[in-house]
Amino acid sequence: MSSAFFVNARAFRAFEELFTRHGRAYRVRCGVEPHYIVLVDTLHAAVDLPRSRFDRSGIEERVEEDISRFFKIAIKPEFKTDDDIFRLDGSFALNGQIIASDRFKQRYEQTGLTGLVFKATAGSG
Repeated sequence: MSSAFFVNARAFRAFEELFTRHGRAYRVRCGVEPHYIVLVDTLHAAVDLPRSRFDRSGIEERVEEDISRFFKIAIKPEFKTDDDIFRLDGSFALNGQIIASDRFKQRYEQTGLTGLVFKATAGSG
């Protein structure tokens, strides 16, 4: 599920203020250590579909604006936000995409956490 984070207690503490500002966290047991499922609720209509690359195949019922998967996500050139994590507003496939700021990525790397894969979005260029 790409619209949520599954994190251990250490990762949750490192990002707790962002997780609670932009979503809901649920504590779950996984072995001995507590873990958290964090659902990101902040949505922005930020995607630039004409500049994005995506596929509409594999959809059982053809819905005109539905997208089955993304290859490249382009953000609208005029889009600005101070939010460090958010989801894209739009179709189901868009809603499942979490966008993280460079600040989020830097904190993640400085904290020494592992497990996330960051992909670049196409900026305004």
